Amino acid sequence: MTKNISHIGDFIEQTSKRNKDKTIHNVLSVNNRQGFIQQSEQFENRNVASDDTSNYKIVEKDNFAFNPARINVGSIARLTLFERGIVSPMYICFRTRDCLFPEYLDYYFESKPHKEIKCDLSLSSKCFFVPICL
Repeated sequence: MTKNISHIGDFIEQTSKRNKDKTIHNVLSVNNRQGFIQQSEQFENRNVASDDTSNYKIVEKDNFAFNPARINVGSIARLTLFERGIVSPMYICFRTRDCLFPEYLDYYFESKPHKEIKCDLSLSSKCFFVPICL
């Protein structure tokens, strides 16, 4: 078996569909302990979402999201508890391409090698690699 290390950008695509018609009211946050949670739970029943959520990003089931300001503490997650929700426009949202199961990224994001990466984990970062066995 040959091991290759590939850039994550080869296996994911960024999503940025907006809640323009304001039909989705499920405002979510991502934390490093629970993953996706209702924003009211994250902020102790306070509503911190904007009154106008038309610019919020839509996250579909099995898609991932993270807040770039909190990626350093592991706040990245796959949406599994809800069919969809919305997150702040500052979040980066993405989904896996057909060539990679989203569960694999769940496993990877919980792994020791991932947690030891101390660099900017933007989607274009050259230091954000995923080990893939071919």
